[in-house]
Amino acid sequence: AQLLAEGWNSPRATVCMHLAPTASRRIYQQRVGRVTRRTPGKEAGIVVDFVHPSTPSDDPVVTLHSLLDRDVYRGGAIVVGPVRRGRGRRLRVERRVLPITPDPERRAQVFERELWRIAVEHLNWGEQHAWAALAGARVASNNWRRAKAMLHFDGTGELRRRYLITCLQRNRNTQLRMRALQEVGALRDPEAFDEAVEIVGGWSREERREGVKTLLQALAERPIGRRDQASRWLWHLAEYSREVHEEYAVSRWPETKRLLGLLVNSSGGAHARNARRLVQATKNQDRRLSAALLAAALAHTPEAQQVLDGARMRMARKPSALARELLRNFPKGRRKRGGRRRRGRGGNKGESENGNVQAVESRKSKKGNSESGDRSQQRPAA
Repeated sequence: AQLLAEGWNSPRATVCMHLAPTASRRIYQQRVGRVTRRTPGKEAGIVVDFVHPSTPSDDPVVTLHSLLDRDVYRGGAIVVGPVRRGRGRRLRVERRVLPITPDPERRAQVFERELWRIAVEHLNWGEQHAWAALAGARVASNNWRRAKAMLHFDGTGELRRRYLITCLQRNRNTQLRMRALQEVGALRDPEAFDEAVEIVGGWSREERREGVKTLLQALAERPIGRRDQASRWLWHLAEYSREVHEEYAVSRWPETKRLLGLLVNSSGGAHARNARRLVQATKNQDRRLSAALLAAALAHTPEAQQVLDGARMRMARKPSALARELLRNFPKGRRKRGGRRRRGRGGNKGESENGNVQAVESRKSKKGNSESGDRSQQRPAA
C-alpha cells in the first residue's frame, strides 16, 4: 500500500479511495498525487474520503477539503479547478452543500450565502436550530415550500416550531406571518401556541386584529392544550381586540355604554360593585353578548379583576364555543364591488347623435340669429 502511495506512477489512474484514513498531510498528498497525472481522455481525478459529510476541517483525519481549506462540501463537485467539463463526465453533483470549516465566522458566512442549499439533516443540533431561526427570518413567498421540505427529517417538531416562531417575530412579510400563524394553529402544540399569542399582542392594530381572528379560528376548529390554557388564550385574544367586542355590545344593547362607563370611572369598593353589576347583567343576555361584555370590561382593582375572572372562567367551559362567539363579533370583510354596468351601444349612440343634432341646431340657430342681426343692422344703412 505504501508503494502504491509514493513510488507508483500510472497516469491512467482516476479514482483514489482512502480505505485507510490518515492524519498525515504528507501521506495524503502523496496518495492524491497518484490521480492528478494528466493523460489524453482523462478529465479529472476522483478522491473518495470515508468520513461523514459534515466532518469539520479540524478533524484529525485529513480529507481533501481540509487539505485545501475549503468552506463547504458538495458531493461530486470539482474541488480543484478550473477543469473542463467534458461529455464523458458521469459523476452526479449534489445540489446541497455542507459547511466544513471550523472557523465560526466562516461558517456563519456559509449560512448566509448558502442558506437554501445547506443539507440541514447533517448539521449538529445547535446549527439546525440556528438554520431554522435564520430561515424563518429570511423566508419569502417563493421559497416557503422549500423551507418546509428541508425540515422533512424533523420528527419531534422542534425545528419546525422554531422556524414558525421566528417567522412570526422577525419576518417582514405580513402574509407570511399570517401563514405561519395558521400553521402554528395546525400544529396543536401548546408551547408554540402560547408564544404565538404573546407575539401577536405586540403587532400593530390591523395586523393584531387579523392575527387574533386566525388564532380564534384555530381554537374554534380543534382543541389545543388544556382547558385552562385555552381559556387563558381566549381572554388574552379578546383583550387584544377589545374595541371590536365593545363596539358590537354597544350597538346590540344600549345599556352597555352606561355599565362600562360606571366600571371605568369608579374606584375602590364602588369599582368592585360595578364589576358585579356588569357580571349580573351578562347573565340575562345571550352567550354572544355576554362574551362581548366580559371582553370589553376593564378592571383596576384586584377584587374587581377576581370578579371578572370568575365570570370569564365560567363562560369558557367550552373553549371552542366561546371562540366561535368571539369570532362573530368581528366585522365581515367588504365585498368587492362589481364593474360598472356597460350601457347599450344603441342608447349611447342615440344619445350622442341627439346631442350632436342639438349642438348643430343650436349652432345653426346662432348663426341664423347672427345673420338676421346683420341684415337688420344693414337695412337702415341701405
